[in-house]
Amino acid sequence: MLIRPISALLLLVLTCALAVPGAALGGTSSEYRVKAAFLLNFLKFIEWPKDVFADSEEKIVVAIVGDDPFGALLEEAFAGKTVRGRSVSIIRHKNLPVSTEADVVFVGPSEDRRLREILGSLEGVAILTIGESERFGDAGGMIRLFVENRKVLFEVNPDEAARSDLKISSKLLGIARIRGRSGERGS
Repeated sequence: MLIRPISALLLLVLTCALAVPGAALGGTSSEYRVKAAFLLNFLKFIEWPKDVFADSEEKIVVAIVGDDPFGALLEEAFAGKTVRGRSVSIIRHKNLPVSTEADVVFVGPSEDRRLREILGSLEGVAILTIGESERFGDAGGMIRLFVENRKVLFEVNPDEAARSDLKISSKLLGIARIRGRSGERGS
């Protein structure tokens, strides 16, 4: 009998192994479907400080900042799913300030010029930050999604997460590229 977090890790590993067809990279629908699945699964491997959620019924709030590359794919990926017994709601922000009511902030590719400003406004707050820009880790982001050899992969900066009092499971770190003091740009 598999324990739920282990089956979620298995799903994440299998998703990582899926090659994104070359045609899908031109039309981003398949790429963002995979990235939406990653977002959902990342939440299963993050531990927020106990005081972040007022009660066991409070939702996990995912905020998309800037232009939304997912469209309805996030709602589809999260529909009917829970993470640690919590449902997930999605909000969208075109401009700053980013709501600190969010538990996760995905910084869209349209916000590349403002990465430092956006991530700086969240510094030290228990909010998981996820993005796609090559500069995301350098700007203080925690998880960066990227495509390499037609696969969606991810890089984690555990030092940035720790500065915001977030704990990333060693199971997730075990399959990620690590960035930061603990693993400078490992594979």
